[in-house]
Amino acid sequence: MDNSSHDRRTAALAAYEAGQLSEAYRLCLPFAEAGDVEAQSRVGALMLYSFHRYESFEQLNSDTGPIFDETTTSADRNQGVRFLEAASAAGYGIATFNLAGIYVSGYGGGSWEVRKARAAELYTLAYAQGFTSFGSQTQSEGPGQPYLDMMEQYTIDSGLPLPGEDS
Repeated sequence: MDNSSHDRRTAALAAYEAGQLSEAYRLCLPFAEAGDVEAQSRVGALMLYSFHRYESFEQLNSDTGPIFDETTTSADRNQGVRFLEAASAAGYGIATFNLAGIYVSGYGGGSWEVRKARAAELYTLAYAQGFTSFGSQTQSEGPGQPYLDMMEQYTIDSGLPLPGEDS
């Protein structure tokens, strides 16, 4: 990597860390498309919930950002998943962890039990890939399982449908 490419990558990662969402996306995207797994992970995470369409978290949280339809958010989510899958396949644990989270929140269709099993597999893989930042939730019955159980129990106790399931 030449110095200018290194400088652009450094700027991209700094924008991400600073919460400059659309700028981070713009700067990281060429690296993600070129196969940089860290950039793929970051671009994928931004795209999952269309965060890359906002200037900052402040704009996102203030409800002053762009308005887009379900077709746009679905396309963003699907592209984000593709970036995360590529980074996960390359062994990047945080991408695998984020990929598991999207299944927990309803991505992929199927029943809660099917998605929960897929998420547990991905949490196990993320742990094996070195992503151990999930603390106590990566222990006992298997990586991610305590978190999945806790989320399921909270949802049931609240009288809400499980993620992605009809009410």
